[in-house]
Amino acid sequence: MLYGVTGWLSDLLSYSRLLALGLATSVIATVFNKMGSMFGDGVLGVMIFTLVFLVGHTLNLGVNLLGAYVHTNRLQFVEFFGKFYEGGGRSFHPFAADT
Repeated sequence: MLYGVTGWLSDLLSYSRLLALGLATSVIATVFNKMGSMFGDGVLGVMIFTLVFLVGHTLNLGVNLLGAYVHTNRLQFVEFFGKFYEGGGRSFHPFAADT
């Protein structure tokens, strides 16, 4: 019984980590917005804001797309795959000339 509880807790913590990564994304986006708005309201400020906005949010999106891909694959193939996979079938014998 204790083994099942620890497995459930492990799954909960794994998904909580994904939630924390999503929350960190919003904080990083807010930081880039604040950095871009530090240069004022003039034409130069708007140009710098646009540059910081595009570069910062593109990097943030790229890092989080990679993180979402890696973490969800890890959850599926490392943690959950062993719970539902049942072996079976027949062993692989490659084609070969029978001489």
